[in-house]
Amino acid sequence: MAAKLNHLEEAKGEVLLLHKKGYSANEISRKLYPRKYPITYLSAFEFAPINIVKSILKDAL
Repeated sequence: MAAKLNHLEEAKGEVLLLHKKGYSANEISRKLYPRKYPITYLSAFEFAPINIVKSILKDAL
C-alpha cells in the first residue's frame, strides 16, 4: 500500500510540473503512461491514465 501511495505522490509531482510547462492533460497522460493497460479496458475506462491526470489537475487547481 505504501508503494502505491508513493507512486501517486510522484505522479502528482510529475503531472503538476508538466502542466506548468504547458502540457495538456492528454499529452501528460501519454507521456507518463505510454503503454495500454488491460485494467483500462476491464474497468470500462474508469481506471484510464487520463482520469488519473485529470483528477490530479482538478484537485490541484
